[in-house]
Amino acid sequence: NGMHAVLSLVPTVGGRRVDATTRGDAASLTWSVGGEAVAEAVFASTDVVRIAGGGADLTLADAAEELTPFTGSYFFRDPFDGAYVFTSYETGRRYRLTVLSGDVSVEGTEALGQNVRALTIGGRYGWEIAIEQLESAAPAYVAIETFADIRARVATEFSDYLDAIAEWRTEETPAVARAAYV
Repeated sequence: NGMHAVLSLVPTVGGRRVDATTRGDAASLTWSVGGEAVAEAVFASTDVVRIAGGGADLTLADAAEELTPFTGSYFFRDPFDGAYVFTSYETGRRYRLTVLSGDVSVEGTEALGQNVRALTIGGRYGWEIAIEQLESAAPAYVAIETFADIRARVATEFSDYLDAIAEWRTEETPAVARAAYV
């Protein structure tokens, strides 16, 4: 369905955007502010991303500035399980955000036209969300693995894959792992 930005993910402190540096490896993507990791994302499966953090909030917003019949995402709270859903008009898919821990504030649910449609997750003791890409509807998301377990599983899966295709690599061939990742 094309390459369309769906969500904007912005670290914030006190409601203000903060500059963050990102670093990725085969297991995760990390946002850091002032050298401190404030959020980390891992793929729990091909359709689920888990993001956990602390020390900063994370605002997830519709990447489009306006909801039209052809662009943007309709944002609502699912009455069935309380999750938040962005229905993208460009991709034809739903992106369900389930709050696993932390505090949430929401802006623009069911808003039409040119409005902010966003969810901010934070919490004094950390926070975690799951983002699912859905074709239509699905049962409520249930977290079976911890965030740390998912990160470890994904790192092991990549390591096993790398060993299977490039067992011959050495410290003199560091680009092999990056090429295999791509």
